[in-house]
Amino acid sequence: MRRSLRGVPCRVAPSQPVAARSDLPGARAQPALASVQSVDDMTIASLKKQWIVVLDDLEAGNRTAWLALHDGRLAALDGDVLTLDFSDATKMAGGHGYERVAKPQFAIALADSIERVTGRRLTVVTTAVS
Repeated sequence: MRRSLRGVPCRVAPSQPVAARSDLPGARAQPALASVQSVDDMTIASLKKQWIVVLDDLEAGNRTAWLALHDGRLAALDGDVLTLDFSDATKMAGGHGYERVAKPQFAIALADSIERVTGRRLTVVTTAVS
């Protein structure tokens, strides 16, 4: 069993949907987001409630993508397009290195994690507007 940077045990291939996991320390049994509301009704607020689970799933499956994307701010959800904003220069000393987050394979890996957790496929775009 691997451990995340926060020291929480994580599994690479969960046996049940990620959002329904209740065996992790401090986790409460929660139904998957898709069963709580219609997948078509996803809002930025409902995605934010599941964001830590999405990031844990991304870290377990593609640690490099997680390292590049974990500090992005959920800026907008317009239909099936999620915008992550990396313009907060105070988050990391010396800047974020935006060119790393713009890699298409990272956006695809994050979209895969979002779909596994929420049941909805989104297109992920990144921005770093100053």
